[in-house]
Amino acid sequence: MMESMTILDASHPSDYSDWLSIWSEWPDREVFAHPDYVNLYVRKDDRAVCAVQKNSAGLILLPMVLRPLAVEPWAGMGNEFYDLVAPYGYGGPYFSGEPDLTEFWRNFQHWATAQNIISAFFRFSPFAADITGLIDSVDSSGGNVIRSLAEGQEGIWKDYKHAVRTCVRFAEMNDVTVIFDERGERLPTFIQLYYQTMNRCHAAPQYYFPQEFFQRIVMNLQGQFFFSFAVYQGQEIAGKLVLNSRAHIYPFLGGADERYFHLYPNQLLDTRIFFWGVEHGKKSCVLGGGYNGYDGVFQYKKKFAPAGVVPFSVGKHIFNLQAYEKMCEKRKRYEVQQGRICAEEGSYFPAYRTKND
Repeated sequence: MMESMTILDASHPSDYSDWLSIWSEWPDREVFAHPDYVNLYVRKDDRAVCAVQKNSAGLILLPMVLRPLAVEPWAGMGNEFYDLVAPYGYGGPYFSGEPDLTEFWRNFQHWATAQNIISAFFRFSPFAADITGLIDSVDSSGGNVIRSLAEGQEGIWKDYKHAVRTCVRFAEMNDVTVIFDERGERLPTFIQLYYQTMNRCHAAPQYYFPQEFFQRIVMNLQGQFFFSFAVYQGQEIAGKLVLNSRAHIYPFLGGADERYFHLYPNQLLDTRIFFWGVEHGKKSCVLGGGYNGYDGVFQYKKKFAPAGVVPFSVGKHIFNLQAYEKMCEKRKRYEVQQGRICAEEGSYFPAYRTKND
């Protein structure tokens, strides 16, 4: 039993084994804290790490990606500093029992300072521990729609906006059906629908996940995902990749063939995903928010759970202010040397990076 905080590094086989063992014994088994999920977002020189504190009071898991600044062209090869970012989706700190968060954060800060870590950016799960007051800031970044599944299928259906029920009925009347794939056998079909949608929406480069990304999910996260497809006349016309934790499910990525939008396959697909969750004893389906605040994507999701909106919270912390400011100045000088205005995006954190870093 780990009486004090320890750091597990998934690049070390023994640490990876310990991390996976602790995750497997944890009652909640949130997929976002699985080492193979965090590893999805590790670039060549990054490392997937997890701060773990396990004692008689309870368990804390804080998965993060550790990024060296030395590999960034603006920072210089001899740069000795690092920063931390939560993997895409929902991060920790996750917990069970009644652990001492203050002690955990104190130990985490000591480790970060000793490792020359400048800053950390958190994407908080709606089920994460509240560390407001321990870190520099916790802010809302739009809304997060959660569809409670406790009401059962009938209660969920009645809670919809009327327009959603109309769309679902229309899809069913036109013989659109839904199938589930819990093994990933239809991965090529999903990838085709996903890329087609990214092209249609002119998505940012970071959303064009390579095929290997999806293949690793299927290979390494069996039991922690499923695919669902809307089918019309024997053809998959819309699909979603759903992540699966013990108590919650998360529609993660999706795609649809625009030629069949008039059949409302997505509304039927989402409904059947909720019903799958009810049948498998899940507490909620976390739909997430929009791409840009309270945009059309957010409004679409809200129709499925009008009273299920909670803030999507992010956290920011600077461990070494002097080094942080120095890195901001280095980035500014680099951009000027490249003939560009500084690439800072105002509210982007850390300010010495951009979304393309």
